[in-house]
Amino acid sequence: MTKHEGNIALAIAAFKYGKNIGVGEALAEMFASHPFPGVDFSNFDLIVPAPLHKNRLRQRGFNQALLLAKALAKKHRIAMDFTSLIRKSDTVPQTSLDKKLRKKNIKGAFDIRNGEKLRGKSIILVDDVYTTGSTLKECSSTLRKGGAKTVIALTFSKAY
Repeated sequence: MTKHEGNIALAIAAFKYGKNIGVGEALAEMFASHPFPGVDFSNFDLIVPAPLHKNRLRQRGFNQALLLAKALAKKHRIAMDFTSLIRKSDTVPQTSLDKKLRKKNIKGAFDIRNGEKLRGKSIILVDDVYTTGSTLKECSSTLRKGGAKTVIALTFSKAY
């Protein structure tokens, strides 16, 4: 995980908000090549990206977490599932909220579709930036309620 500042923060913003897919592909390659100390990828069955609501996906044109997850899945030869965890609520963007409001905003925003794909699986949840952890905690909780055995989260960067 990289510190979310300077050129990294600029690159993620260019990718995520500037729709610069070339930058996104470079970030995805960096992400997939990162060693992630303490993570034995052979212990995991699935990689699941943090989902966007269909309205945000339509607006942005792509899911940045999906691009990162695809690169990680390919590099480590782990199956990817981007359909079982869904974002059912079109919430306010988390970037505009403080920690307390982020947790409240994201509560109940996710659901499971096709839960049989998740039952008993060890899952790597992928997102681009870890800020307060609210999104990742809510996604992880939803995946576990959907039958996942284990869930860990990996992000490209962490805001300190």
